[in-house]
Amino acid sequence: MNAKKIIRNLLLLFAIGSLAYMAIKEVNARRAIADPKFASAAQLTSATKLVVYFFSEGKECTTCEQIPLYTRAALEANFANELKSGEIVWCAIDVDEPRNSHYIDEYQIFAKTIVLSRVADRKQTRFKNLVRIWDYVSDKKAFVDFITKEIRAELDAAA
Repeated sequence: MNAKKIIRNLLLLFAIGSLAYMAIKEVNARRAIADPKFASAAQLTSATKLVVYFFSEGKECTTCEQIPLYTRAALEANFANELKSGEIVWCAIDVDEPRNSHYIDEYQIFAKTIVLSRVADRKQTRFKNLVRIWDYVSDKKAFVDFITKEIRAELDAAA
């Protein structure tokens, strides 16, 4: 009888712990996407050369949560000065919101993605949808290297 109670209590504790873990993970993922130290696209300045968009829709799966986290890691590690100066702007957008649905056609979005939008005089001059991020999402180092290379190429390219 005592063994049954102990097992029941352990299973209950495990279930509650699992739910708490999932809730904390969800909150942290949402917080990472909307980190206030990264500006929104509405805050473009004359210094802005590149907007790095993360486009999401619906519920984030574990793999999908890596995309903004790894992208932010690349930005923070390799482009901290550009972020601080406003040369690069990070912007997370949920295309499930009706006001954002136009991005689907504008950037040919068919899955969660990163889009690099080249800007001159606060207007987009070109963009690149980095659909290949899915090739690297299971390897953080490869993902960060890919994003860094793509951002560097856009910054170095003529407007």
